[in-house]
Amino acid sequence: SVYSAIAGRRSEKLPTLKRITGVEVDGITHGESTMRYFNLYGSGAIIDRAHEKIKELIAEKKQDLAQVSAEFNIAGCTRVQIGQGGGIINVLFGQEFVRLNFTSIP
Repeated sequence: SVYSAIAGRRSEKLPTLKRITGVEVDGITHGESTMRYFNLYGSGAIIDRAHEKIKELIAEKKQDLAQVSAEFNIAGCTRVQIGQGGGIINVLFGQEFVRLNFTSIP
């Protein structure tokens, strides 16, 4: 989620967010739902700048998350690349690849 990308899964990134924005920041989960909020504590122009910074971070993380995809085997060597919302991006056959994994590079 965008919230987790900014604050961390267990809100471990909130101290960094406080440093970036210059105000106190709480991350709130609303009841049992998946809705999460940022509460900003400050005054005047400082809170306005912090709000704008949070909006910029949200827009940046939304763009990053929109580019995330996953690859699944569906039959033999045939794989499907799934993107945002479960949409199929590519069907890959045999030796077709969308990424390269390098290991043991000196």
